[in-house]
Amino acid sequence: MTDHACILGGGCAIGQHLARLLLDEGQSVTITVSAEHRVPALRNTLGLSQEQDDRLRILPLTLENQASVENGLMRIMEGGTPTRVADCMHPHLEGLIAATEPDEAAAYFAAAISARNHILHSLTRAMLAARPALRGQPGRHAHHPEKHTSANGGSKPAVAGRLVYLSSTAAGMPNAGQGFYAAAKSAAEALYRSIGVELAPRGITTAMLRAGYVDAGRGAQYLAAHPEALHNIPLRRALTAQEVAATLHWLLSDAATGINATTITMDGGLTACK
Repeated sequence: MTDHACILGGGCAIGQHLARLLLDEGQSVTITVSAEHRVPALRNTLGLSQEQDDRLRILPLTLENQASVENGLMRIMEGGTPTRVADCMHPHLEGLIAATEPDEAAAYFAAAISARNHILHSLTRAMLAARPALRGQPGRHAHHPEKHTSANGGSKPAVAGRLVYLSSTAAGMPNAGQGFYAAAKSAAEALYRSIGVELAPRGITTAMLRAGYVDAGRGAQYLAAHPEALHNIPLRRALTAQEVAATLHWLLSDAATGINATTITMDGGLTACK
């Protein structure tokens, strides 16, 4: 793989820890955040060394704004086509299905699903277009993927891209008021699953990580108001942002590319119980 990774929605605690892991292994990293004013604040929060700071770009990209999506994509590509993408983006809408205005729900799904599809369309096409050039091959539209010989003598497609989506156990087991969130998470999982099915022969693979309760961000706020939720987890605690970031980091690696077009659950055993 090349040395450019992208964390979409990387301003969250999980995204920040993932950025550190990628920078520590020598990657150049592009992080997108939801608003321009968050750029200097995030850079200050990360407190990176000069060498790491030189390899980090932080860009605004707002799912709810088409112009912001287009501009964000253009600026991401200015750093070179990323071959590792972690998607932590998600707009916010909580409310009962019967109590939420349809126009509000439509705008939410336009951002969470349609805008995400546009981003994935652009990124995967760029990965496919850049791959022959990266491998030093003349053709840009070859139907047969380049292959590498493995240690046991077999062959496997060269890696053109790896995309990992941060989902939630709410996709299959939502709390009241999470219906829109659950539907959007499930739809995004379906997009990533289909990309893995369709593009794995050409070297692009995907994985989805369903995280349970995380002691950060909105998860921490929920647990503060509902501490009894931890009693439903066999592990008897929430996940940490560092744990989730480390798992995403491994799923982005070459070693994990055999885990393709599938969802992994990381929830301390929450969904294993009645």
